[in-house]
Amino acid sequence: MRKIVFAILAAAFALPAHAETRNAAAAAPGSYAGTWGFQTEDYGNDQYGVAMSGVAVITPAQAANRYNIRLLAQELITQRESGLTHLLIARENCTGDGSNGQLAITCEMAEPVQNYQPDSFILQPGENADQLVGALSSASNGSATFNRMR
Repeated sequence: MRKIVFAILAAAFALPAHAETRNAAAAAPGSYAGTWGFQTEDYGNDQYGVAMSGVAVITPAQAANRYNIRLLAQELITQRESGLTHLLIARENCTGDGSNGQLAITCEMAEPVQNYQPDSFILQPGENADQLVGALSSASNGSATFNRMR
């Protein structure tokens, strides 16, 4: 069910920027521009399991090594003892700084979501040009992997 929700959200979120990100990525080899799916590992505690997944649409900003990012995140919170789950969905407007071989992402909420704080990530190139690895570095910490979808 979670994969179906993610697929629907990803498609709806990414469609308006498809041509823009495809052209930006083609125009700037090695750039972070594109549509990325991401997933974190569990960053919960003894009582709650928490994992995030989502989509980031990254487009170049006017300044060198800077990016505008639209992020759609879904955070799945699972009470470990009962197995009850709760899904939070957040839309965020973010900026990215692609200097020093890393991409630092800092977000602001596009619309408020109760009990949700804006996200931040620190990422570096992964196993190939279509992967970024690093960490969620905002209210919680956890490892994160971004994979280029297009």
